[in-house]
Amino acid sequence: MYVFPTDKQIEEFTESDPDQPVLMINLVRLRENAQYPENSDHGPCSGAKAFDTYVEMGTEIAEKVGGRILVGESIQNIFIGPEDEKWDRFYLIWYPSMRMLLDLLSSPEFIALTIHRTASVLDARMLKCDGSNLGL
Repeated sequence: MYVFPTDKQIEEFTESDPDQPVLMINLVRLRENAQYPENSDHGPCSGAKAFDTYVEMGTEIAEKVGGRILVGESIQNIFIGPEDEKWDRFYLIWYPSMRMLLDLLSSPEFIALTIHRTASVLDARMLKCDGSNLGL
């Protein structure tokens, strides 16, 4: 299960051209019930509800740096791939530059809301693509 990048993945991710637009492909598998820390102010809820909170608040922050969720949908089934693999959500998110994405990821406002992502996500895949060919 993967929720956070490894040190090697962070290093490779940040070595990109800082001015290149970025398209992130996100696959997410959610917990049935969110797992907030015991000392958290957040009450019991489903993983889907906690993740929706993360997406709603994260979208507002991303838009401040010019980011856009191009697609955000529930996954119905896998057509090609391992039959035991399960994903709940799929997102395509575009950022005008790698620099803006890194600024977003390191902002206190964004870091504060990751409690919802951590509580809700059981497994994830995030793939970075060249976002310069989208005409955005």
